[in-house]
Amino acid sequence: MFLAKIVFGPEPSERQDREELIDAAEWCLELLSRNGHINGPSVMQWCEGRLTSFSSLPRRDSLSPKFFGEFTRASWDLVVSRFGKAPQIEILNAEDSKRFQSWKRSTWLFLYPFDFPEMSGLRIGDSTSPVPLYLLPISEGTREHICFWIRDYQHHYGIWLSGGALENSAYTELTDFQSCLLRTGRELAKEVERATGKETMSFAWSYSEREDDKEARSCPGCGRDWQKTIPSRHRDQYTLFDCVCRRCRLVR
Repeated sequence: MFLAKIVFGPEPSERQDREELIDAAEWCLELLSRNGHINGPSVMQWCEGRLTSFSSLPRRDSLSPKFFGEFTRASWDLVVSRFGKAPQIEILNAEDSKRFQSWKRSTWLFLYPFDFPEMSGLRIGDSTSPVPLYLLPISEGTREHICFWIRDYQHHYGIWLSGGALENSAYTELTDFQSCLLRTGRELAKEVERATGKETMSFAWSYSEREDDKEARSCPGCGRDWQKTIPSRHRDQYTLFDCVCRRCRLVR
């Protein structure tokens, strides 16, 4: 990941103009985050009279306008209009600009909600490398839905982890195959698979399982045993997970 310093422009004299500039910059950063150009929230403040943001990027060129969708580009253009010029971007860390594995060369992908916000939440199955959402041929709406789903997933996980009155309800939402949360995850995986042509799995989390428990040994979708043995051409591709069901597109 790369740490970027984004300078939007100078501070105006009028308070109302100042708030309008902040609103435009915040909205632009939010859309960039929802679409995978920025990892997680940014830190923004006035520095030496200029509105400045410090943001984490998945790639050095993640803020190149060539990757922008319609709504992201509109928010960027609004910033340019309000400040009178495009934001200045400076990469602060000297991380090695290694070649990243392309999702196009992968055989499968998977949604993994525990990465967020440091990574995109979508990984290449062959190497577990994260895939910035803006690189996929999916709509901005689908990218945002993936972002919101991961936030929702982690919100439920936090409720379960902290205990209290909602602990059991949160756990059910996290683990029940028919819960709204998991149904949404499977639908998003299907959208990614339709758009990319790559087999896309959804992660099915469980806190505790026993090997002699039939429920633990069975896929919650089809009821069949988890596929412990992967066909030869996929033999080395699911080593990150103990359980796989290619019929239901689930990994655990």
